Amino acid sequence: MKPTEYTPPPPERYDDVPLQNVLDLRAHVTQRPAPPTRGETLETFWQKKRAPSVKLPRTKRHHTHLASMKSSFDAQKMKTHAFVQRVNLGAFPIIAAAILVIFAGVAAYGQVIGVKNKVLSLARSGYVSLQVAGAKAESHDLTSAQTALENASQSFANADSAFNELNPTLSVVVSHLPIAGSKLKSAKHLVNAARSFTDAGSVFATLAAPLTSTGEGFSSIAGFLKNIDANQHSLDTIVADVTSASNELAQVRASDIPAQYRDQVNRIQDVLPGLQGSLTNLGNGTHVLADVFGVNAPSEYLFIFQNSNELRPTGGFIGSFALMRMDNGTFKMLDAPSRGSFDIDQYLPATVAPPKPLQVIVPSWYFRDANWFPDFPTSAQQIAAFYQQARGFAPHGIVAFTPQLIEELLAITGPIELPSYKVTIDQTNFTQISQQQVEQNYDLRANNPKQFIVDLIPAITERLSKLQMSQYPQLIAVFAKSASAGDVQLWSGDATIEQQVKDLGWSGSMLTSNGDFVELVNTNIGGGKTDGVMKDVIKDRVVVAADGTATVAVEVTRTHGGTAGDPFTGSENRTYHRLYVPLGSKLIDAEGFTPMPASSYQTLPAGSKPNALLTSFEGRAFVDESTGTRINDEFGKTVFGNWTSLQPGQSATFRLTYQLPFKIVGSLDRYDLTVGKQAGARNQTFDFGLSVTDSDSIVWSSFPPGRQKSSSVSNSSSLDAAQTLSLIIQQKEK
Repeated sequence: MKPTEYTPPPPERYDDVPLQNVLDLRAHVTQRPAPPTRGETLETFWQKKRAPSVKLPRTKRHHTHLASMKSSFDAQKMKTHAFVQRVNLGAFPIIAAAILVIFAGVAAYGQVIGVKNKVLSLARSGYVSLQVAGAKAESHDLTSAQTALENASQSFANADSAFNELNPTLSVVVSHLPIAGSKLKSAKHLVNAARSFTDAGSVFATLAAPLTSTGEGFSSIAGFLKNIDANQHSLDTIVADVTSASNELAQVRASDIPAQYRDQVNRIQDVLPGLQGSLTNLGNGTHVLADVFGVNAPSEYLFIFQNSNELRPTGGFIGSFALMRMDNGTFKMLDAPSRGSFDIDQYLPATVAPPKPLQVIVPSWYFRDANWFPDFPTSAQQIAAFYQQARGFAPHGIVAFTPQLIEELLAITGPIELPSYKVTIDQTNFTQISQQQVEQNYDLRANNPKQFIVDLIPAITERLSKLQMSQYPQLIAVFAKSASAGDVQLWSGDATIEQQVKDLGWSGSMLTSNGDFVELVNTNIGGGKTDGVMKDVIKDRVVVAADGTATVAVEVTRTHGGTAGDPFTGSENRTYHRLYVPLGSKLIDAEGFTPMPASSYQTLPAGSKPNALLTSFEGRAFVDESTGTRINDEFGKTVFGNWTSLQPGQSATFRLTYQLPFKIVGSLDRYDLTVGKQAGARNQTFDFGLSVTDSDSIVWSSFPPGRQKSSSVSNSSSLDAAQTLSLIIQQKEK
């Protein structure tokens, strides 16, 4: 489906934006020049020594060896979607110290002794420079840290050159000595690794320099984004340096490293794959954020507030929104109506047929219910289409967030006073106060229930703009955590930007899987603001028969923790559940549901037509007569849908049993399960179990020790983010 085309609004609209809706955060934004090109000894010489990175081939699902399947899974575990992984400068002195001790143990005659002493002296110099760099970086003096890193890099470059002073014949002899030769080689690789690390740190310090400029908050962040976006080649150099260091460390023998340093060096080797991935993501991430912040050209993003207490497929009911125009540090709220999404709905025709389950509460499809698809890019296209239909132009992109993101941000900013409302909000009371203001305390005559959210956005944005640099890592961690949980999702109408968003894991796209898959998507339809007190225990039980047929039973126990009479949690929770499973799965049974009678659905207005986007993704749907379960295929999955209703204090259990479309057969086979997590969903536990017959044996799994037996595995954990579970089944010899 082609994304909605971005149509910029007329320029004259910007002239009448109220002053209170303008935040000028551009103070002292500077663009840093690209780092200077280094000479032969600091660039060209080392580029010749860098080995290319090696990508492991993906393991096929069927008929592969046990060792290769295990290593493939272990490699997958090391992937990360973090935006920035901080480089710990304290790790560099550890490498330098290991170099010193190894060289001290190299015993040879004549010229080797001289080389040893020279390298020791240079390594000590590099070690001291690294200590200085670490201290300066901790105090956010990146300019001094960069100078110290360059000094360390020069010392290690000279140390490597000293190796070349060895007489070639003597070098060959020493390299074959049982002890000295091995240590000499390991020391050389450690020198090369240390040099590559310091080179990477030096270039990164240059790129990050705008974060220490006189501007604060978003203004200095805008400078940082512009600097990296304009100097992508420098980021490529950093990735190449880290890759080179990884290759060098891989050739160091563990026995050559002094015992007191082995664990530290091993930890460095363990984090390198994640660091390489994070640095690659940094390039994509800065390009995406530069687009959102309007660093290179003005952009307009629609910020959607989704109330997860009224759960919808992408995080919650769309109550409020703000169209923000961002121009290199200036934020303008162009469109933030006090009636929220209902202000858009009044300009939409009543002739668009809503998805069938929504017809229980509305006869037409509107902006407020547009996030029907659990795949956020698809829902975003529908949101943008409705917005364009009502306003005459489309947003450049959409950012959707839940109250959980606001709570996490308030934990960083501290309490925020809103004098006009006579309230002070913080991490603990935001949800309660915002619901009271939006649902109960607004001026009924003015009829502006969403004004509180509209006024809150600039207050939080302004406070974030004044954060100190020392708080940036915490801010980055909040957004990384929120993105993995679906509490913030981003969509761009630009195809290139959108692909980078997906690569970063920020898109909220429906996950794909080559093996088993399960995701429970709950949609509150007329169930009040009750989802914040709902608790789900999801049990997934897989039974593998002797012929490889796999039968799955997914059992969900729901508990309504609300209090009768409470204005928000005391109402009935009415939810339409969709279970997404592998495409082609066959329903065997469904029980425990309360199907909606035909009389509950509203009559559609005359002239109503189906929505093209909905039709293209939902396809043909039918209802299983014996269970009342609605079945269709979408997003490469088969979907089972049905209803439950719960009063406060009640619990209920429903169960869906189905057969997977593939068999687990062969002398050795791998089972993979991807567990999706709905954006905005909370208080969910995922309990997994798999069993095999006596003819098979489970020989490996990704579960913690003690959770695996030869005939079964089991594990239970909080479903705070998507999960991937794997195990290997071997057929016993007959």
